[in-house]
Amino acid sequence: DGDRSGFLAGEIGCGLGTISGILIDCRPDDLFCASDIDTDMLKLANIIHPCLDAFAHDARKPLKKVMAGIDIVYSHGLLEHFSNEDIRKIISINNNSHQVHYVPGLYETPSFGDERLMCVDEWRGICAPDEVHPFNEGLDYTLIFHPKKVPFYFLLISPSIFYDRCAFVLQQHCKLLFFLYVDGLILI
Repeated sequence: DGDRSGFLAGEIGCGLGTISGILIDCRPDDLFCASDIDTDMLKLANIIHPCLDAFAHDARKPLKKVMAGIDIVYSHGLLEHFSNEDIRKIISINNNSHQVHYVPGLYETPSFGDERLMCVDEWRGICAPDEVHPFNEGLDYTLIFHPKKVPFYFLLISPSIFYDRCAFVLQQHCKLLFFLYVDGLILI
């Protein structure tokens, strides 16, 4: 209905929805959705957590269903299953939202799945988080990414739509720079 008292959070790679289920119980005024590529897991997640909006989605693709209004994107035990390139892709397609990703560090015992166990410097080198917080006695990390603002000049703007606010347009070497006069300020 468009009215909400809290924030909208989306989990990618939710599995059974355990993390989202805990958050729903702790923060009933906020809205949560969850996604996973495994449809069998999603069926179970929707049974276990009927209040959770869980849907099929590949984490390497934008969350088109809810992305426009999502405040926080989070994952637990997801990124370590992907290549460096895919990890960067997952982070970049969600860069307009806050992101919190829980990842494993270097355990002494080997992984029993396809998880890549890496030290904090490796995680920093792959995806350059804004913040890293160790937990679980330093064996795991919380990677935090703050929203990235899209620079004004990357926005595609139709001059006809903004004609009345456009002070002038400069074209040089196939680049269009729009200088808009907005409420007494010139935005570049």
